[in-house]
This record gives sequence, structure tokens and C-alpha cells, in this order.
Amino acid sequence: MPVFFIIVLSAGAVSAKVNLADLSGSWPTATRNVAGFIIVFFIVVISVVALFEALKILNKTAAEKRASREAFTDLVKKFALNTAEITLLKQAVLNSGLTDAELIFRNIEYFEIGIGRELEKCKKNPALLRNVCDTVSSARHKLNFQKIPAGARYYSSRELPVGQPVTLRIPDIAPDDKIQAAIVEITELSITAECADNKTAPPDLRSGGLLQVSLFKQGEAEYSFQAAILRISTDLKRITFDHVIEMNRRQVRGHVRIEINNQANFRILKSPTAPEKAKGAARHSGMVTDISGGGLSLQTENPLSAGDVVLLSFPLRGNALHGIRGVVLRSFVKEKNGDPVFENHVEYDGIENTVKEKIIRLIFEMQREELQWQK
Repeated sequence: MPVFFIIVLSAGAVSAKVNLADLSGSWPTATRNVAGFIIVFFIVVISVVALFEALKILNKTAAEKRASREAFTDLVKKFALNTAEITLLKQAVLNSGLTDAELIFRNIEYFEIGIGRELEKCKKNPALLRNVCDTVSSARHKLNFQKIPAGARYYSSRELPVGQPVTLRIPDIAPDDKIQAAIVEITELSITAECADNKTAPPDLRSGGLLQVSLFKQGEAEYSFQAAILRISTDLKRITFDHVIEMNRRQVRGHVRIEINNQANFRILKSPTAPEKAKGAARHSGMVTDISGGGLSLQTENPLSAGDVVLLSFPLRGNALHGIRGVVLRSFVKEKNGDPVFENHVEYDGIENTVKEKIIRLIFEMQREELQWQK
């Protein structure tokens, strides 16, 4: 450390054209000059460090972009996309604001946002719009985005299946009247619903008006959205309306539940109906087939009984969960590969909040990265 200060002092004196031998006679001047040099020295050092950090960030960004391009190219080959589909997905990446192009292949949300905005751009050119729709349809098929899995949310009305029951309201004409209908046709540009039970749309309904649509996805959520009416059939049975992205969603479960297939070990701590089950603290094996923030389904070879208290250990997204206590709410037999197995619905019992919060966090991570489509 003393050597450092001698160097700095000497450099400061030289920079200020001060003779070190004369410092004893000119300390005020020398001190000011040395202080100035030290300030300049530190500014230079900080600038150099900042420059190196900026270069590191630039290099990291360039490496990430390169990796993203390489991943995109690999996935293009994997899904056997043609030139038009590749161009469409590149544009969808830009439309979605993605920095990681690979996500457009794996996440239905980004795909829907990206292609939705691309279709909007083409609306004034009918010929181009038809071509883009054909390309979107073929890309959707190759990426296996035609039907989302159970438990995953809808992001666009393009994901709704034919046959889906819907409730229609016309807020401008009859806001309190509800029309029960079912979806009969889906294209990339529009969706058509047919009124049920010999009902018809109001006779004064016109194209360009607004339609309020609500629907229920079994075991997942209730959705609603408002769309522009494109056309009405002459018999007033069918209403065709525009697609929307980001539908309003009201979750119907207390907790999001996702399907998994994870090996589990468990012990029966207490069994009101068969106390002998809890004797000896025997370890059993099973399979966790779905999980939520409130409980899970445990598949076993031997039956459990309602009221049984179990202590479970199983992995979840690379995390080992131990000592998860639960109570069996109900159990029923089902067939798996021709053999009977028992499906046991288990509710958590007295687990710590930190453990429960961890499970919920892991579930949401899995929902984002897997149910929103890890293909």
C-alpha cells in the first residue's frame, strides 16, 4: 500500500510539474495537484472498468442473440417448416417482443400474440390475408398448437374447440338476454356460433355491433370477451364474429391444478377405518398424477381410505419435497394398462406456509413453461 501512494504522489507531482525535492516548501500547491491527479486517476479507472462491463454486456447480448438464432434454426428443422412459415414465425417473434426466439415454438401465448398482430397488419390486403391465414394454419398444425392440453389456459379465441358451448349477449340491443349457442366453425380470421334450442338472434342485430361471449372450460376457468360481429346468417341462427387475444379469465378452482407423473414414497400415519395400516411405519410407493396448492392425487396399487393421514415425499420440478402431510378425502378404483389402480385425492394437512408457497410457485413455473407448451 505505501508503494501505491508513493507512485500516486510521484505521478501527481510530475503531472503538476512539481519537483519532489521542493515539496517541503510548497505543500499547499503540491497537495492540490496530487489530489487532482488522484481524482483523474480514479475517473480513468472507473471509466476503464465501466468500459469493460459494457463490453461484457454487449458480448453477452451478442452471445444470447446468436444462441437464440441457432435454437430457432434447429427448431425450424425439427418441425420441418417451409420458407413462408419461417418468415411468419420470425415476424411473430418481433410482434411478440421476444428476445428469445425459441419461445415462439414453446409458448402458445407468444405465438397467439405474434400471429394475431400479423393478421391485423394484413387486413387491408385480402389476397395477402388469405395467404397469411393459410400459413398460420399450417404452422399451427406443425407446432401442434391446434388444441391446448387440459389445465392450460386459453390466450386467444382461436384456441376454442368446435362444439364448445358459449353464452351470447348483445349489450347494445338486449343486455339482459342470454342466448345459448355452440361454436360450429373456427378459422384464423373468425369464429361462428350457432344458437341452440331453436333460438335465434334478435332480428335487429347487425354486422359491426358488439357481442359479449362467455364460456366455461371444464375444471379450469370461466372466460368472457367482447367481439365485433362480422355477419349474421339469414335465418338468424348463426353469428360470425372476430377473434380476440387475452380473454378475461376467472379461475374456478381455489388452486391451479396441473397434471404430472412423479414417483412418490409415503407412509400411513393414521387410518381411522383400518388402524393396522399405520403399524410398523411401512413405506409404500405410488405416483403423484396431479398437484395443486391445496392437494394432490396419489395413485396406488392398494386402496387407501377416506380419513387416512399420509406423509409423502416426491420430486417436483427438480426439487425434493419431503414430509408433505395430507389427508385422503376420497379414493376410487380405475383401470391402468388393464390392471386396477387406486386414485386417492389428498388434501394437505398442516404443512408449513413456506412449503405450500414453494409448491404453488413451482406449479406456476411448470404451468408457464410446460402447459403453455413444451413441445
